[in-house]
Amino acid sequence: MIQKLSHLALLAAALLLANCSKPGSEAGATSKPAEIKGQVFVIQTNRVNVKMGGVDIHYVPREDVEKQCRWIKESIPKLSRISRYGEELARIGSVIEAASTRNYSARIRDLLSSAAERQAAASKRFSESPLSSEYRRLLVFTALNQDLYKRAGVGRHDEDQWAVSAFFDEWLSSHATASTQTDADGNYSLILPAAGDGYLFAASSHQVTDDDSEDYYWIQKVSTSSPGPVHLSSNNNLSFLQLTELIGEPPAPDKTSLNDTAKEYELADLTWFIDAEDLLHQIAENEDSVAKLKLQVKKVESEIENAKFKDMSTE
Repeated sequence: MIQKLSHLALLAAALLLANCSKPGSEAGATSKPAEIKGQVFVIQTNRVNVKMGGVDIHYVPREDVEKQCRWIKESIPKLSRISRYGEELARIGSVIEAASTRNYSARIRDLLSSAAERQAAASKRFSESPLSSEYRRLLVFTALNQDLYKRAGVGRHDEDQWAVSAFFDEWLSSHATASTQTDADGNYSLILPAAGDGYLFAASSHQVTDDDSEDYYWIQKVSTSSPGPVHLSSNNNLSFLQLTELIGEPPAPDKTSLNDTAKEYELADLTWFIDAEDLLHQIAENEDSVAKLKLQVKKVESEIENAKFKDMSTE
C-alpha cells in the first residue's frame, strides 16, 4: 500500500512539473523574455518627420515607477523647504558681499566680516548635512537641466522640474531592467527579461537652427500584452498632464518657516540675519542722509564765500 502511494505521489509530482514547463503555464510565462519595438521621431512644423538615431531607450517595471512616483509626491514639500533654505542662504551671501563694497566705518566692516563668517559656516553645514543630501543633489541636478526642461515644455513649475529630475537622474540608470539604442532610422528593439507592464523612458534633442534646439523627454506606459509598435514622437512628448497623472496633484504650498526647516535638518538658524539686514538698511539710509547734508553744507558754504567775494568787490 505504501509503495502504491509513493508511485502515485511521484506521478503527481511529474505531472505538476510537466504542466509548469508548458509554454502557456503561468510559471513559463513569467520567465519568458518579451520584446518591444518602435521608432523615435520628431514631427516638424512642415509635417516632415525627423528620425532620431542614437537615442537611449530604457524600460522600468511598473512597480518601480509607482514606488518612485510615491516618493516624489512625498518629497515635494521637503524639496520646497530645502530649496527655500538654500535660496535664502545664497541671498544672505549676496547682501553681505554687496554691503562689503561700500565705504563703511571700521566697526561696520568688522560686523560684516563676522556676518560673512557666520554665513560661510551655515553654508558649509548645509552642504555637509546628511539629512538633506538626497534632496540637495536632486536640486543641483534640476538647476543644471532647468533650461532643457523649459525647452521641452515641462519647466512650468519647480515641482514639475523636480519630478523630471527624480526620474531621469541616477534613479533611471539603477532601475532600468532593459536598455537599448535607436538605429540610424530611429528604430529600436527592446528585449525585456520577462513579460509585464512598465514604462519606457527616453530623452533626446533636435537641432532646429544653429542657435536653437528642441529637447524631448518621454515616459510612455507599455504592456507586453498589447501587440504593436510603441513609437515615441513629438506627439507624445512628456507633458504637465502626464506628470500629474503619474504623481498626482501637487500638495498645497509649504508654509514651514526657515527656522523650522533648520531644526528639521539640523541646519543653522538664519533668523539672525533679519536684524542684521535691517541694521544694514538703517546704516545705508543714514549714510545717504549724511551725504546729502554734507552736500547741502558745502552748497551753503559756497554761497557764503560767493557772497563775501561780492561784498569785497563792491567796497
